[in-house]
Amino acid sequence: MMQFPTPSNYWWAFLVICICSGLLWQPTRAQSPQVRMGAPVMGNISADNPVQLWEYAAEANEQITILVNRVSGDLDPQVRVLDVAGDVVAENDDRLAPLVVDSSLAVTFPDTATYMIEVGQKDGSGDYRMWLVPGYSRVWEDEDFEENTSRWVNRYAQVESGRLQIRGDIEFAVYSTVTGRLPLTDFYLQADFEWQSDMADSGATTGFVLRVNEDGTRRPPGYYFLITPDGTWQVLIRQNDTFVELQPPTTVEALAQKRVTLGAWLEGDTLRFYGNGELLGELNDSTFAEGTWGFQVRGDTAPAQVAFDHVLLTVPDTQMPRLPAEVNTWQSSQPSEITEEFERLRLIPTGGERVLTVETQNYEIIPRYTRVFLQGEEDDLFTDMLVSVDVRVLAGQNVACGLALRSIDEGNQVVAYSDSDGGAGLLYARDGVVQRHTYDLLPEIDDPVLPNTTRILVLLRGDLVTMYVNGQLFTTEFMPPAIGNIGVILLNYATDNPSCRFDDLWVWRWP
Repeated sequence: MMQFPTPSNYWWAFLVICICSGLLWQPTRAQSPQVRMGAPVMGNISADNPVQLWEYAAEANEQITILVNRVSGDLDPQVRVLDVAGDVVAENDDRLAPLVVDSSLAVTFPDTATYMIEVGQKDGSGDYRMWLVPGYSRVWEDEDFEENTSRWVNRYAQVESGRLQIRGDIEFAVYSTVTGRLPLTDFYLQADFEWQSDMADSGATTGFVLRVNEDGTRRPPGYYFLITPDGTWQVLIRQNDTFVELQPPTTVEALAQKRVTLGAWLEGDTLRFYGNGELLGELNDSTFAEGTWGFQVRGDTAPAQVAFDHVLLTVPDTQMPRLPAEVNTWQSSQPSEITEEFERLRLIPTGGERVLTVETQNYEIIPRYTRVFLQGEEDDLFTDMLVSVDVRVLAGQNVACGLALRSIDEGNQVVAYSDSDGGAGLLYARDGVVQRHTYDLLPEIDDPVLPNTTRILVLLRGDLVTMYVNGQLFTTEFMPPAIGNIGVILLNYATDNPSCRFDDLWVWRWP
């Protein structure tokens, strides 16, 4: 069960990942360490070390994204690129201000030259990780398999020693993916692959399966970007139960290693494939416009086992919508009136419908326990939606009651709640760790929908989640989406047996 913070610090003490870096700031260009595409580096920013410089050798017109992620402390990083004359080529700070303090910068280098990447501080100090990758700046997956990894485990895939281990038997192809994945159009995907089995089995294959149209088989339709232990790479299309060769087998010496970093950038009909940060090839094909993604492992003359690590998935950036400070129709008993207001503001598409209604439910839980009560059927899965519920604490002290949305399990979900102390919160749990959390006390209102009741309205669209409480804008958060169930949740921090009442729960979904 996912553990939430105790009420003494009231939700604020969450995971701090402490990473010790041996990198010291070198103040001159000649002494600056080099960074290459696809390989993360660690750094530290402090009062004594406010700026770090890195060298990158770029080609003319090369396009990359620089991702700078805080991993400890309260660092709010900035990043910019300088040319050989010290002039600024590009700069940026918050990736999604004010929702994400990590920085990203998409840059096109004008000339073939060595550029300086300068990481500084907008505020705070701490350790950071920097990646240079092709593709996009919006991070949806950044997985190192160190925490709760229930989304990744299945019949063929297990997490061991901080890596995802997948095994394919002789002539047996295994396709494995993460629970809650979404169909994507354009994206960049990168991961480290390490052969655990005998590399003498030169016919074994591993790699990505991209824009997958899942059909329940071990070889679903999609693009197959595969490598073999002897350094051969190829791209196949799986369609109508047959494979078609899109990129013939090509040997690249640098891929004939025990550990290889692969990347794939899909942008419309253009498919780019990378090995160890280098572009292997660019292809054009329109067979699959969208789909999910996963890994493949297949043995040839012997079973094959591959360890996966450092999975990165990025998608194109989007603009923040203009959100109203209040919902005028929030007290309406008709969901259609509320959704029409959201449609007029272009916050949701037209043509939606109510797909779930629950009139009244009461639930009770045991002391110091958290539980989700599923609403609807287990196979009812949702990602983008507008949800409303009226919540009232019937009994208990220090208890919170609300919605569990996009719920895969208790370690992977969005939770919108109100509590017995007169506050409300919105949190996002990923792999058992609370990634984002906003909490505040609520003002008293003169005209609630029901006595002692809070109306919670949540809009989930893409990777932005917006919460209204009693018609007032509470917060908007960045939460990479997933497909999951809907439930109501009770979080009890006391030794009594509290209970909550949920009225008029409804879900509105659009095509």
